[in-house]
Amino acid sequence: MERIIKNDIFDKISPYEALEILRQITKTDKKLKKKIVELAEDLFRDVNVDTVCEEVFFALDGIDVHELWDRAGSSTNGYTSPEDMAVEMFEEALEPFLQEMYRLLDLEMHREAKLYCMGTAR
Repeated sequence: MERIIKNDIFDKISPYEALEILRQITKTDKKLKKKIVELAEDLFRDVNVDTVCEEVFFALDGIDVHELWDRAGSSTNGYTSPEDMAVEMFEEALEPFLQEMYRLLDLEMHREAKLYCMGTAR
């Protein structure tokens, strides 16, 4: 007898649990594993240069000058100039975009990584 679930289970499981369920399914169903890989590759291939560019703009535009001033200056580790702190905050804002580009390269999706890089650098 199938148990009736009152709420949609997909709304209740965590991302970690969903990933673990997928891993278990792919161990036993090769056809479904192939379909999951195809869907994942389709998601990775959907790189839009303009969208990436817009996301980078908002990440950089979100750098708060007041936070820059708070983080610059003297600290227990010495002195950090506002210029050096600006570079550090710029790098922090760009880090997620670089990580995504490296992930695409690790997946040997060179065309997509190039497009992602173009959106980041635009």
